Parts: sequence; C-alpha cells; structure tokens
Amino acid sequence: KPCILVAKYYLGVINHILLSLEALKKREIPLIALVMMGERDESIDEFIKSYTGVRIFHLPFYTTEDFLEKSKNLREQMQKMF
Repeated sequence: KPCILVAKYYLGVINHILLSLEALKKREIPLIALVMMGERDESIDEFIKSYTGVRIFHLPFYTTEDFLEKSKNLREQMQKMF
C-alpha cells in the first residue's frame, strides 16, 4: 500500500528523508508524497526535490485550536497536485 512520509525541518532531516526513502524503496512501498512540518526551509525543499523528485507538501506547526485551519491548507495543496 502507498504511504505519505512526514518529516519536520531540523538539522539532519535530509539524511532522515533519504534513509526513509531508501527503506520504502527496498520494501517496494510506493510513496505518494512527502509532508514537511514546521517553518519552511526552501534550501532543504530544493535539495530533496532535485535529488529525489518527490512531491513536497507543507504543514505548519499547529495547536489543537488551529489544526483544522492548517490541515485545510495542506488538503488544498494536495488537491492542486493530484
């Protein structure tokens, strides 16, 4: 079954993502997209996109109060891409 990989921006995230993608590929698990959480870092996004070709979506950090609003934005991003 396909999956969505979720990661947050932090030192070492590129390594985390590349290792996770390798593990998914080895297990023949198709990746739908990568969801990055937190404040956007365009340099990380650009590297991941250029190196892997994976689709990247963004979900800002959220609280219980604003989760619905922020998840709606993620949904809109994904609807545009699919």
